Amino acid sequence: MAVFADGRILVRDHGNNRVQVFGPGDAPPEEWGYNSGNYGSSEPLWTDREGRTYVVAPDLSQPFGARDNIYIVFDPDGVVRDTLRQPHAGFRQAVVRAEGGGATVIRSVPFSPRVISVMHRDGGFVSGISSDYSIESRLPDGVLRIERVYVPVRVSPRQADQEREEAERMIGMSIPGWQWDGPPIPETNPPITGLYVGLGGRLWVRVSTEGREVENPDHEPGNPFSSAVRWEAPLRFDVFEADGTYLGAVNPPEDFSVYPPPVFNGDEVWAVSRDELDIQRVVRYRIALESQP
Repeated sequence: MAVFADGRILVRDHGNNRVQVFGPGDAPPEEWGYNSGNYGSSEPLWTDREGRTYVVAPDLSQPFGARDNIYIVFDPDGVVRDTLRQPHAGFRQAVVRAEGGGATVIRSVPFSPRVISVMHRDGGFVSGISSDYSIESRLPDGVLRIERVYVPVRVSPRQADQEREEAERMIGMSIPGWQWDGPPIPETNPPITGLYVGLGGRLWVRVSTEGREVENPDHEPGNPFSSAVRWEAPLRFDVFEADGTYLGAVNPPEDFSVYPPPVFNGDEVWAVSRDELDIQRVVRYRIALESQP
């Protein structure tokens, strides 16, 4: 979803290749259609300060299995004005490919580098390839590059084994007896796992932290897709001002969730949390500075 300054609410309906527009007030809803084939996406619906809307879709001019993503750009009235190619087009995340019995299954290799990109409200991209702590902000007024030295976070061999076994179970549902024959699972995590741009232009970089093995309270022994243990890694963000100045690291509380994406605005953050009854709620957090000795 996205909200325009005039009160209109936009909802992406990718199953029907459209954006639905409601309001303001009791105005009849509109539908903005586009062509993306049979494509589902968890990408947010982006809008910028000029009222343009950006919808992620595959480039249908490219062959299936090798398609880059593009952004379909609507003007404030719902007319398609442009298409933009996703940053780092052509980069391919490592995958394992299984074929057999007329079926083909493609699955990303866990912990392998990938392209991470977000739209900026000023109209442009903030992006990087997660294998390096290098972020590029391409905005109408210029290009900013941020780089940091980092210590790689290792992937536990037990976690790598669990990921491989899960892939074999999942693919085995379509291709019985399949065993992993793809690229090796990396021994370290990519340093960057997510990017977020605050309403005021601050950049929030979600960085890798070391996972720990915990008991899965929802484990179902008879379910082949349910594991007895799961891996949890604490959330951590590096925060930069719009001009690239490093402000520090933020460690959110355990109930803080990044799905759906939080909304950052100055020293406040809105995010989804769950209470003791496992009921979702939206919580407003305030960033507190730790006192230094």
